[in-house]
Amino acid sequence: MAHDAAGDAKKSRRLVSIAAGLLILTTLVELLAMWHHPHVRTYDQLQSTLEIVAATHLAEWIHGLAIGCSLLIAYCLGELLRNRIPAVLLRAAALVYAAGISAWIAAATFDGHAPTVASRP
Repeated sequence: MAHDAAGDAKKSRRLVSIAAGLLILTTLVELLAMWHHPHVRTYDQLQSTLEIVAATHLAEWIHGLAIGCSLLIAYCLGELLRNRIPAVLLRAAALVYAAGISAWIAAATFDGHAPTVASRP
C-alpha cells in the first residue's frame, strides 16, 4: 500500500514536470507561429486582395497550429493548477478560458478560410 502511494506520487510529479515543460514549449511554438503570421501591407484594394490570396495557405497552417497550441496550453495549465487552487476557481477559470478560446478559434478559422471563399468564382 505505501509503495503504491509512493509510486503514485512519483507519477504525479513526473506528470507535472512534463506538463510544465510542454507548457513552456507550446507557448514558444505558438508565439513563433504568430510571429510568422502573414500581413497585408498595402492600401490598394486589388494588391491587398492578391496578397491575401497568396498568403492563404500559410495563414491556414499558422491558425491551425495556434489553435492546437492553445488547446494544449489549456490542458497543461489544468494539470499544473489541479491541486493548487480550489476546484470552484479552477472551473471558473476554465469556463472563462474556454469562452475566450472558442471566440478566438471561431475568428481564426474564419480569417484563415475567408480569403479562400472570397477567391472562388
